[in-house]
Amino acid sequence: MRSKISAAASAFLVGIMTASLAVAQDFHLTGIEISPGATTKNCTPGVGGTYTTTGITFAGSATGDAHGTWVISLDATGALDPSCEPVRCDTSSHVIVTGGDWLLKILLGTVGGAITDGELQFRPDGPVVGSCLGPVPGELSVAVDLALGRFRRVRNAQMDNIFLDHTTFPPRVAADLMLTP
Repeated sequence: MRSKISAAASAFLVGIMTASLAVAQDFHLTGIEISPGATTKNCTPGVGGTYTTTGITFAGSATGDAHGTWVISLDATGALDPSCEPVRCDTSSHVIVTGGDWLLKILLGTVGGAITDGELQFRPDGPVVGSCLGPVPGELSVAVDLALGRFRRVRNAQMDNIFLDHTTFPPRVAADLMLTP
């Protein structure tokens, strides 16, 4: 009797996994910044320059076609003003995402990959200044390099409706993720 129940449960799980792979899967990601990363500056006082930040990390929960957790680690670059401080609140001065990694885990699967490019519309103020804290819209292009379990047939990922909000500490982030075969 026990083996019949195990076989039936296994067949049920395989059926769920197979059926879910044939269609697009949508997730809504919400979370917080867990690490601001490390920043280096290349700047001439009085002239300006650029900064590079590596390892900006966000984590949170995923809802939608299944519930799970996610983490994203980004590298980005932006402009420095003549005081060698980041240009903030200027929609003509985008923060360019230069790389990173992402990972989504649910009970029956894991999917993730590289962040190939993207941008935030502008760098918001820190909590002390407070004139343009967000939300800041953005976009990311993501690749699928790892697809296990329920996600084993996923080949494409698209991340839309991204926003970063510095009105709270730690900053909040949200995005929509669509996975397709």
